[in-house]
Amino acid sequence: MDYFNQAMSLFSNGVITAGSLLTVWGIIQLGVAIKEHNGPGMQHAIFQIVGGAVILAAGAWITNISM
Repeated sequence: MDYFNQAMSLFSNGVITAGSLLTVWGIIQLGVAIKEHNGPGMQHAIFQIVGGAVILAAGAWITNISM
């Protein structure tokens, strides 16, 4: 059981890291799109930020899974 908990913790940390990177990259893209007055770019960046937040939430939820 301890191996399962360690594996889930490691997986959760990886998912949280990926979600954080995606969210930060979306914020950077949003800033660039606002600077260039690029409407479709803003939409894409906002969707990327929301997607990153969903991945972050999933990563936090993974730690609640137990056997």
